[in-house]
Amino acid sequence: VNTIINSPVLSRWSVMVTSRDVGIEPLRNWLPAKLFSNVGVGTVTVDPLNDKEAEILATAKPELRALLFAAGRVKEIARRPFFAYVLARGISAATMQTGFAPQSEINLIEAWWDGGGYHSEPQEIFKRQHALEELAKVSARRFGLRILYSELSISTTEILHNLIGDGIIRETQKGVACKFAHDIFFEWSEFYLFKRKDENWLDALIDAGEPPVLGRVVELLSQSFFSSTHQWPAHLMRIATSVFPPHSPTPPAYAPHRLQTFFFFSSRRRHTRFKCDW
Repeated sequence: VNTIINSPVLSRWSVMVTSRDVGIEPLRNWLPAKLFSNVGVGTVTVDPLNDKEAEILATAKPELRALLFAAGRVKEIARRPFFAYVLARGISAATMQTGFAPQSEINLIEAWWDGGGYHSEPQEIFKRQHALEELAKVSARRFGLRILYSELSISTTEILHNLIGDGIIRETQKGVACKFAHDIFFEWSEFYLFKRKDENWLDALIDAGEPPVLGRVVELLSQSFFSSTHQWPAHLMRIATSVFPPHSPTPPAYAPHRLQTFFFFSSRRRHTRFKCDW
């Protein structure tokens, strides 16, 4: 980004960044200040599906109609464009028949994960879950980007073609490398990697080098803990009292995102969002 800003040859270039509904502050932390001071920032909001768009989707996917036209949080979740894509693409008909009504992103993640990423055959579910965890772990070391096949176990490479076929993984270099097709799939897989570590999830975060790309994963984890056990304050206390390694593999550009810093801001935002979500 600094190269684009400082090069006269690239002066007509624009930078587009996608972000969640947490405001512009995370971008101010991650991107050069000059980007904001010189040319300003414009915001394009991607709104939820309106009634007309929801009707079109419900006609094409009748099993989604009850969710798209439900009340309150269920409709809000179902009409968010990417979540609607996940629901339309692969939450199983059997799941829908149980009266599945996601009240939060966590509910949607659980349904997606229980099927091994959509709705795989029962004998494949655990293999796919293991593969997704390994892919997320390797991807986190490169900030959610390139995954080399040479870094993966045989069991993961054997299931990889199925994940590519389902649109969860995208091959970036034939026979050499891949990446998650969407950052949300990366976040959801990393979320379960952390969740299965239980109380030791912080160690996994430190082992990954504390990359900022995992900030959203920690937010999801906080929602999960808060809604079920109310133990998130204890985790925040552990963060505050932990001794972090002095030589982190996190690059200097990400130095402001040390755990204590982004957990502080994350916890402040999360109190507000909790009031809305639960």
